Amino acid sequence: MKKTMIIAAGVILLASIATPAFAATTYPKIVVSQKTNTATAPSETITPSPAPAEEYVLPYPGMLPDSPLYFLKTLRDRVMEFLVTDPVRKIDFYVLESDKDLNAGILLGLENKKSFVMTTFTQSLKDMGKAVSLATSMKGQGKMVTSDSIDHMAKSLAKHEQVLIDFVSKTSGTEKDNFDALVTQIKSFESEVAKLK
Repeated sequence: MKKTMIIAAGVILLASIATPAFAATTYPKIVVSQKTNTATAPSETITPSPAPAEEYVLPYPGMLPDSPLYFLKTLRDRVMEFLVTDPVRKIDFYVLESDKDLNAGILLGLENKKSFVMTTFTQSLKDMGKAVSLATSMKGQGKMVTSDSIDHMAKSLAKHEQVLIDFVSKTSGTEKDNFDALVTQIKSFESEVAKLK
């Protein structure tokens, strides 16, 4: 009985410490035009310029899979997945997890830890697959998937494709074939997301 209570308290503590982090949002740049020399009314105008598509910012991944304590992060993420019950928020959660894994894979690649890179990218696509599958089933049941969630998935998939194509160009042999397979999977997800619009 005491063990069960200690474990339950530990899980609740882990869940309460975990603060949800969402993908960084880029805001349009503010451009201020040059001020005229007239003393009457200032002529400063502020006009937003649209942010380019490639400026999708990946969230900080936190602990990387090569850490001996990575299992704690995985446990926390699974608890968070269980606690998020709203389907739309769960889609966003899966996209966030996918983006974190993508960024972790990039960092592992920069550190030349090849044994972790492919598994991290594969996990990233598993989470993205959960998001796409949930959105597709919601639409099939006649439930509304927000346009923000659909756009978020589309931008995330575009970033995934860009990163993995970059990895394809830097590898060869079996490793290149594995990355090509991931790119094919991303394109499949992109076509499913396009049907949701």
